[in-house]
Amino acid sequence: MSDVPPRPPDVSDDAAPGALATAGRATIGSRLGTRENNFDFIRLVAAFLVIVSHSWPLRDGDSNREPFFRLSGYCSLGELSVATFFVISGLLVARSFLTDPSATSFLRKRFLRILPALVVCVAFCILVVGPLFTQLNLRDYFLNKGTFRFSRNAILYPSHYYELPGVFSEYHNDPREAVNGSLWSLPLEFFMYLGVLGLGVVGLLSRRWCLILISAALLLQWVAVERILHTSPEWQDAHRRGFDFIDKYQVWLDNLAQLGFLFFAAALMLLYKDSIPLDWRIFVGCLLLVAIGWQRPFGYFLFIVCLPYIVMYLAFVPARALQSVTKRGDFSYGVYLYGYPVQQLLMRTLNGKLPFAVIIGLSCFGTLMLAVVSWHWVEKPFLKLKRRSSRGSGAVPLVAVTPEAQVSQAAPVSLERQLPLVDIH
Repeated sequence: MSDVPPRPPDVSDDAAPGALATAGRATIGSRLGTRENNFDFIRLVAAFLVIVSHSWPLRDGDSNREPFFRLSGYCSLGELSVATFFVISGLLVARSFLTDPSATSFLRKRFLRILPALVVCVAFCILVVGPLFTQLNLRDYFLNKGTFRFSRNAILYPSHYYELPGVFSEYHNDPREAVNGSLWSLPLEFFMYLGVLGLGVVGLLSRRWCLILISAALLLQWVAVERILHTSPEWQDAHRRGFDFIDKYQVWLDNLAQLGFLFFAAALMLLYKDSIPLDWRIFVGCLLLVAIGWQRPFGYFLFIVCLPYIVMYLAFVPARALQSVTKRGDFSYGVYLYGYPVQQLLMRTLNGKLPFAVIIGLSCFGTLMLAVVSWHWVEKPFLKLKRRSSRGSGAVPLVAVTPEAQVSQAAPVSLERQLPLVDIH
């Protein structure tokens, strides 16, 4: 067998020739197939920003005093991080299917990345956090239906049960009641993966017009939900009366369209990868648009529309120092999973006894320790199975479609840790 890998096809079968046209300028396509990117670093920073953002609602019961929310008028650091995760996920997960268009392989990779660490984290919440704080005796605690409902989070079951029986029960309809309020977003993200799979199986994932329509429809739906539905008296009345459907699926109703737009807009950027320049002037222009929307009703809209380019530009800025930070492992998933329960442990025991800033610092440090353990003992061993399953699967090597690659067909370099993480905002 020849040692020269086959040339990968262009991901858009109706795309205009783009690689040669981008000679002399950096594009997403020219940087995508190398390890010279900051995806891991961005995810890690975003995961820690989620911990910082959660500190105020876990102390006060709401996000009104969260600094970034007060500064922007529309967005917390948690929301910023969630949005960033979905942008990165949209591009890399779509790329994963297009380079290895096997439904079985795609699902296997997704499950190996998400489920093992999630199962361990849910077990940690049930077996450690719950018994430490429950007001019930242990027999009643483990036999309670609420414990079973919480355990379903480990299999990505769409649920609104993030509390354990008798744990933090002094709070009600309050972020402080949840044992791990971060778990809601994983089923939502996996729903996006299934969307990629469905489009890929029927051959529409590589069609630009299809992703344009999906992105536009989701953006319009989000605007309708944000500006019309949430402000209608009927919706507010339903909230007051506690409609079961709205209560159970509020998170999905509020976030599906917005995060779906970010996810599929980033997937669309993949199809235009050779035509999208990485230009600092465009980056600054996006930041200026976001600044114009500061403390304005339309600010959130500008933020959502500009964010995909901002994230991609930062991801491909040459910065080896940033890449060296994550060379010992991708701890972002563990930080995401364990941040909320660690904060609850510390906030419920030390709040008022130590300065607030110290509790935030201890939360970050304790979470990082658990994340390191999760990476080395759970995630990394299962990722080895993921890589092993990819060998011989017929996957097309992940290389950038650049003029140099077309001529030399250089050896490919793949991104092993592809899946980003999301968290509650």
